[in-house]
Amino acid sequence: MAVTIYNVRTLAVEGKNGYGHDERVLAKGRQLGCDLIGLQETRRSGSTTFRAAGYRVFCSGQEIKAARQGLYGVGLSVKESLCSKSVHSHQFIDDRRTSMRFEPTSKCEAVNFVVAYAPTDFTKDVELKRSFWQKLEVSICTDGCQRANWTEDGRVW
Repeated sequence: MAVTIYNVRTLAVEGKNGYGHDERVLAKGRQLGCDLIGLQETRRSGSTTFRAAGYRVFCSGQEIKAARQGLYGVGLSVKESLCSKSVHSHQFIDDRRTSMRFEPTSKCEAVNFVVAYAPTDFTKDVELKRSFWQKLEVSICTDGCQRANWTEDGRVW
């Protein structure tokens, strides 16, 4: 299975680059032979699912009513053939995190994917950073997972 991540800058339907951008991004993924593409900065409102360029795309972003709608957003693009060959469940967590679990119909083990879009180092809001990393840790850790320690400026050590 070929997996990659991509900061797409927008998959918004009504954005500066919106119309057709999803097709271009996913066509590039198909050209590179990617089965699953983690997407950051999708800028789509709410929880949406659509099909494009042979992929099924699951996006999670800020709701339309949000004061800063059109920021952030994450998603997963999965080849249609992979979707049809596995049982999968998708969880829209928030505008910065989403996850998907695949249980192949073959004898392979189940696989979980988590896609996240982190606040940048330029973000001054330390609590936002700390909250993001703690929520991400909860999304990916299971029992027995070592928990991170946090510094006062929101960094992990």
